[in-house]
Amino acid sequence: MADVDAVVQQFYPGELGGLAIAEIIFGVVNPSGKLPVSFPRSVATTPVFYNYLKGGRPVDPGMIYPNDSLLFGHQYVLDIPVPTWSFGRGLSYTTFNYTDLQLSCSTIGTDEDFNVTVTVHNTGSMHGKEVVQVYMTDLFSSVVTPNMELIGFTKVDIPAGQSKTVTIPVMSSQLAVWSLRQVLISTSSPSKNKLICVIITFFFQPPMGGRAW
Repeated sequence: MADVDAVVQQFYPGELGGLAIAEIIFGVVNPSGKLPVSFPRSVATTPVFYNYLKGGRPVDPGMIYPNDSLLFGHQYVLDIPVPTWSFGRGLSYTTFNYTDLQLSCSTIGTDEDFNVTVTVHNTGSMHGKEVVQVYMTDLFSSVVTPNMELIGFTKVDIPAGQSKTVTIPVMSSQLAVWSLRQVLISTSSPSKNKLICVIITFFFQPPMGGRAW
């Protein structure tokens, strides 16, 4: 992938798939799709998931020294579990900027829901659609939890130079975890034990230097 300028992925295109790809390539349509799967760095790291479980080890890779000796990585010998292109990734011909990220409340009860609100700005010169994605990670837990987990998303249509405020509801049950005894444990404070973030997917650049849509 180091020598390509862009990657266009289309799943089960159907009879008009060729036309759809042509419209994307020639700019008739502004792409706004996000990946429903993750792409591994190599077959050695499959299966690969964006929400891989946290471990007690760093994710740094190993390396081969000039004298052919090995420095072993903490997750794999020479690789890491982070995908090349992750679930939820996708670029656009325009650019977006996120501001004013807010939670509707700083603390919740075990059966209370809340909202995540953010303002999305189309800072480019082309009309575009953006999929706003809200991810959660657990900062402290009694069991192993995912590195990150999608808990809400929505697509917004924003003309060039304009902005929209987006509100995504989150249920308290989405922040719960299963204990070792198979008991569902809820949290009482998303600000203390959970980190809520909006992932700005168009800012992520592929490690190999290309672009992906």
